Amino acid sequence: MLKKYIALFAFSIMVGIAAYGIIPNSALKDKTIRIQGIVIQKSKAELIEDADLIISGKVKNILPSKWSNPGLKKGESIRNILQTDISVKINDIYKGQPYNADSITVRIDKGSADGIKFESDGYPDFKENENVVLFLSKDDGDLANINENYYVLTGMLQGKFSLKDKDKNSNTEDIYVSAANENTYINLSTLKNDINKQLEFRKNNPKKTLS
Repeated sequence: MLKKYIALFAFSIMVGIAAYGIIPNSALKDKTIRIQGIVIQKSKAELIEDADLIISGKVKNILPSKWSNPGLKKGESIRNILQTDISVKINDIYKGQPYNADSITVRIDKGSADGIKFESDGYPDFKENENVVLFLSKDDGDLANINENYYVLTGMLQGKFSLKDKDKNSNTEDIYVSAANENTYINLSTLKNDINKQLEFRKNNPKKTLS
């Protein structure tokens, strides 16, 4: 079966040049660079299976953005884009074991620094004190820093769910809505059971691999 795709837009020439650091940052002062592409859509079942860590928590701090390959120290083949780290206080752990039981860092490929702003439709924004449920993975991409403790969002923007605002007098349960699709949501009261059921299903029904 063919996977569905979330189409974001095509890369522009300027984005391609800037992302790979071929032209100096000084030539891009006061510029907004938009990183656009295609994200493979994941079901909730796939998010559960693919995530190394699933937590609920609250955003503590949004740290200053940093370049992924400053001065091309990692080599000219490694992209040089702005990344932002978000510190999240952990309320509950639903899958996996974080490197820190109290709080963790989530890294996204967007941010602002040196008069340059990197925007991306593939990554969500975060707000301080925002209540979230996050599906997280260890970074195995070309920009990974193996000596640092942080996670990336599983499925990019699909890995973030934010607490939906509700009427102050409402007695309904808290609902967390996907950053990728407002019609996709999760309920904390059933999340643990949903995760256990999916992992048990996959254990009893392993994915077939080509020999």
